[in-house]
Amino acid sequence: MSIGLIFFTLADSKVQPNFDAYGVVVISLALVADAIIGNYQEKIMKTHHVPNVEIVFYSFMFGFLITLLGLLITNNLFSSISFWNKNDYIR
Repeated sequence: MSIGLIFFTLADSKVQPNFDAYGVVVISLALVADAIIGNYQEKIMKTHHVPNVEIVFYSFMFGFLITLLGLLITNNLFSSISFWNKNDYIR
């Protein structure tokens, strides 16, 4: 993932004249969060003897709730649903 991030950053800065560092920051934060969640899940599984299926369920559930909250706060939920309904290739 780190190599992909480096190539993404280099390609984006050369292709687009209006390079936006915000996207690189967001992708970098996602990379860090991905590293943290993997180690945290492993610790929870070993400490509390939780099955893998339960870890995946709660990870996706919390991710869904955080995404839903973000869409509600930014008022983008209904426009996202409308876009999804208009484009058959997404479904």
